[in-house]
Amino acid sequence: MEKQLAEIRFSGSEAWFQEIRCLLRQLLTGLGCDGSFTNETVLAIQEAMANVVRHAYRGNEAGEIILAVRRYGDDLVFRLTDFAPQVDQRQIETRDPDDVHPGGLGVYMIDRIMDRVEFIKPGPGEGNILEMTRRLDGI
Repeated sequence: MEKQLAEIRFSGSEAWFQEIRCLLRQLLTGLGCDGSFTNETVLAIQEAMANVVRHAYRGNEAGEIILAVRRYGDDLVFRLTDFAPQVDQRQIETRDPDDVHPGGLGVYMIDRIMDRVEFIKPGPGEGNILEMTRRLDGI
């Protein structure tokens, strides 16, 4: 059974990140998630949002982003939708965490934290849809 837990619309500005982190923490805590699960999940969502702002919108703060959170049984699904030009998914790659230099570990962290990460074919007028799933494991 699907249950929509939240839908947040915001501009492509990192100024929104703190408010969204707080909302996600409240939501996850309300579901009974522990601190570690909550912190890791919020980190992964923040990294995905930052990638949209920096790479899809290229700093254009006028772009809109939608974060939808749904629950399907024991799965939490976080869907980020933007309206930027479609990215070439083949160009998105993670780097080795042992290659020490600033930046570039967002995709690696998202992949390590989430149980499933996939791009969804966008509908008309949508640019990119990233869906990230994390299992609640007994909550």
